[in-house]
Amino acid sequence: MSDLNVEPTISLVEGKNCPTCNRKVPYSKKPTSPDSHVVSFRIPLDEYEDFIAIQQAAAEHIGVYKSPYWKYRLSLRACADLLAGPSAEEEARET
Repeated sequence: MSDLNVEPTISLVEGKNCPTCNRKVPYSKKPTSPDSHVVSFRIPLDEYEDFIAIQQAAAEHIGVYKSPYWKYRLSLRACADLLAGPSAEEEARET
């Protein structure tokens, strides 16, 4: 007779895909890592590959691609650069 309370054993490896759901298994948090929060957004499928390539190229261009939190650093730099210039309203008045 089989024991229905026994669950199958699945070997999960950090950084690899789960064999059941195919999601990437997250790495354990290092004690030295700061607390952080996940931010995400959706991208149209037909623009995804181009967006990723542009994002990586921009991060390499400003020298943050190989640093921790490079996506955050890229986004922060882009926002700061945009805010340093004229607003869309100011640009519209100039034309």
